[in-house]
Amino acid sequence: MKKALVVLFILALAAGGGFAFLHLTRVDRYLAALGENIDFDREMAAVLSQHAGEEKVQQGLVAAIRRRAQWGYVPQSLEPADYDFIEQACRSHPPKAEGEMIEIMARLNARHGDALKHCFPGFDQDPRITSAYLSLLKGEMMKADILTDGYENVVKEVVRRQPPVNRDLIDAMIHAAGTLNIHPADDYLDGLGADPHLSAGLDAFLLTTAKTKYNKGLAFLKEQYTRHPPAARPELADAVADMYVHWASPGAGESQEFIDSMRKALEELALAIPGAAEQIRKRADESPKDSGERRSLKQLVARIAPTDSEVIQLIADAGEYMEDPDRSAIDLKFEPNKRQNDALTALLRLSDEILPSLKSTFLSSYDWGKLQVCARVMAAKNPAMLAQATIDQLRNYEQLTRDAAKDIDQNFLRRYGLPAAAGLQALKPIKGKPEVDYAFMHALSSFDQRFAQYATEALRERLDRDRFVGALFAFLALKTSYSGYEVEVYEKALQSYPDSSAAIAVNLEKMLQAAGGKPDHVPWIHKVIAFRVLQKSGQPVARKAVEKYQGDPTGYSHVTFRVDEQGEHRDEHLHRISFADMVRATLKALDGRK
Repeated sequence: MKKALVVLFILALAAGGGFAFLHLTRVDRYLAALGENIDFDREMAAVLSQHAGEEKVQQGLVAAIRRRAQWGYVPQSLEPADYDFIEQACRSHPPKAEGEMIEIMARLNARHGDALKHCFPGFDQDPRITSAYLSLLKGEMMKADILTDGYENVVKEVVRRQPPVNRDLIDAMIHAAGTLNIHPADDYLDGLGADPHLSAGLDAFLLTTAKTKYNKGLAFLKEQYTRHPPAARPELADAVADMYVHWASPGAGESQEFIDSMRKALEELALAIPGAAEQIRKRADESPKDSGERRSLKQLVARIAPTDSEVIQLIADAGEYMEDPDRSAIDLKFEPNKRQNDALTALLRLSDEILPSLKSTFLSSYDWGKLQVCARVMAAKNPAMLAQATIDQLRNYEQLTRDAAKDIDQNFLRRYGLPAAAGLQALKPIKGKPEVDYAFMHALSSFDQRFAQYATEALRERLDRDRFVGALFAFLALKTSYSGYEVEVYEKALQSYPDSSAAIAVNLEKMLQAAGGKPDHVPWIHKVIAFRVLQKSGQPVARKAVEKYQGDPTGYSHVTFRVDEQGEHRDEHLHRISFADMVRATLKALDGRK
C-alpha cells in the first residue's frame, strides 16, 4: 500500500510539474508569437500580463511594443486587441521612461490617440516627451510629400506643450501645414507674426520640395508669402521654374486637370515672389532655342508678367467669333473655355496699365470672346471705365437701330450690340456704384426691348424704390433729348415699383429747391414723367409737392409721326402741352384717390 502511495505521489508531482511545464511553454509560445508578428487575442494578453513580473516577459512586451510602433505607420494597422494589449502591458509593467521607449510611446500616442499618455509617470510634465514629438516632426514627417491624418495629433501635442520657438520647430510646422494643410500648424505659423525664422523656413520648404507632386504645399507657400513677402532670391524663382518645366511634360498617369491645377498653383506662387518674373524671363532667354524648357518658361512669364505684345496675344487667344448672333445680343451666354479662362486669369494679375488696350479692343472688336474677356477684366479693375465704354456702345447701337426702326440690322448688332451686351453682363454683379447704375439707365430706354428688359431686372436687383427714383431723376438730368418711346419706358419702370409717389414727391421738391423755387427752371423731362406717373397711379402723399408747380408758365412740345417702309417720317404733328394743365390734371387725379 505504501509503495502504491509513493508511486501515486510521484505521479502527482510529475503531473503537477507537467502542468507547470505546459503552462510556461504556453507563455514562451505566446512570446514567440509576438516575435513572429502574429496578432494575439485577449487570452494571450491576459496570460502574459499574469507573468508580467518575469524578466523574459518584460523583455518580450517591450519588444512587442517596439514592433507594433514600427508597424503603426498607418493608424489603422493596429487592431483594437493590439492596442488594448499595449495599454494593459504598459500599465501593469510601465516601460522605463527613457531613450528609445520615450520616442516609441510618443509615436504611438501621436498616431493612435492619447490613451497611453498616462502609462509613463509624469508624462505631461516630462520635457523629454516634447522633444520626442518634435523629433517625430523633424524626422519621419519631413521625409514625406504628404502625411497621414495621424500626424495631426503630433502637431496638436507640440502646440499644446508650447516648446520654445526655434528653427527646427518652425521647419517642422511648415512641413506639416504645407504637406497636409494641418490647421493647428497653420494657426501656429499665423501667430508667429514676422519671426525671422519663419521666412527662412518658408524659403527652405520651397527649395526642398521642388519635386513635390502635391499642390497643397504650393498654395500654402503662396498664402504665407503673401502675408510675409520673401526677399528677392534668384534660387526661389529657379525652384518655381524647375517645377513649371517639370509639369510641362509630366509622367504618365497624371490627369490633365491635375496638371493644370499644378501649373496654376505655380503661377500664383511665382507672383508672390519678388523678382521672379525677371529671373524666369532671363532664364528663358538663356535656354536653348526651340527647347521645351524655353517654351514652358516663356509661357510662365506670359502668364505672370506679359509684355504689351503678349497682352495683345492673350486677348486674341480669347476670340470666339459669332457668325450669326441672335436678334438680341443680351440673350447670348458666355461660358468661358480653358483658353479664355487662362486669358482672364493672366490679365487680372496685370497692373492697370493694360486698361487702355482693353478699352481699345472693347470699342473696336465684335468678337464675342474678346469682348467678354475685356469687359470682365475692366469690370474688376475699373468699372467706371467699362460703364462709360458700354454707354458709348449703347448710344451708337440705339441711334442706328432707331434709324433702322423696323428691324435691328445684324451689322449694327455685331458692331455695337455685342459689346454693349458684354459690358452690361460684366457690370451686373457690381453694386453700389452710380456710374454703373447709369449704364443700366441708358439700356433701360433701348429700342431693343430685350435690352430694356435686362436693364429693368438689373436695376430692380440693385436699387430699392427710393434709390431707383433718385437715380432715374439724376440720370435724366444728364440727357438733352428724349423719344416718346423712351419716356414710356421710364414711366413703366417707375410704375413697376409699388407706390413710388412719395419718392417722386421728394425728388420734385429737391429739383424745385435747386431751381431757386422757380418751377419753370426745373427740366421739363422730370416734370413730364413725374406728372404722368402721378396721374396714372399716384397717391395723395405727393399732392403738396405738385401744388408748388401750379404757377409754371412753361410747357413742352410733343411730336408724333409714323415711319414708312423706307424709314421716312410721315404725318408729323406737333402738340403743345402746358405744365399748368398737367398740374391741374395731376391734382385732380390725386384728390380722386383720397
